[in-house]
Amino acid sequence: MQEVLRAFLSQLYHVGIPVIKCADVKKSMQTTSFLLVSNKTSGETFVYSKIPINVYEIIQCGGLINFLQGV
Repeated sequence: MQEVLRAFLSQLYHVGIPVIKCADVKKSMQTTSFLLVSNKTSGETFVYSKIPINVYEIIQCGGLINFLQGV
């Protein structure tokens, strides 16, 4: 199951879809090694590992094809 999830996440990144969307995520990704996301309704808190810089750059370009084309 982990391999399927990893492949699915890779495909999302390759088409430029970020898996997690948070306010100020760009600033946080540059200064920390993880993200902390809180659900204000339920009070739950989730910790996410930092997205690797190469994956982050693919997302910023709008997907793998744009990244490879230098867009």
